[in-house]
Amino acid sequence: MTTVVVLGTNTLTTVNRLKSFSGTGINEFSYSDPMSIYPNPAVNEVKVLSPGKDLTLSIYDINGKFVSSKLLIEGVNHINVSDFVRGLYLYRVEDKKGVVKNTGKLTLIQ
Repeated sequence: MTTVVVLGTNTLTTVNRLKSFSGTGINEFSYSDPMSIYPNPAVNEVKVLSPGKDLTLSIYDINGKFVSSKLLIEGVNHINVSDFVRGLYLYRVEDKKGVVKNTGKLTLIQ
C-alpha cells in the first residue's frame, strides 16, 4: 500500500506522483490529473478535488476499521466529517475496477 502524507493548514495540497517502497526497489505510480484533498487538518468538512468520475473515497480509522465511503464526481467533492471522532484517519481512492489511485492520512481536529 502506498502512503502519501498530506500536511498543511487550510492549504490546497496537490499530489501528482506516488511512490511505493518495497524490498526490491521503488515503484512509481503516476496519473495525468492531480488529486487534491484539503484542508488537512480538517474540522467539519474535507474537500476532494477529483480528476475524474467513478472514483470511490474510503476512509478508515487508524486501526484500519472502515468508517465511511463516498463516490466522487469530477471536480470538488464535499465530505462531511463533523461526526467523526478527532484523530488520525487513513484514506484510499480507487477506480471502479478497484485500482488504487491515491492513499494518504487525514487529521481531524475539533
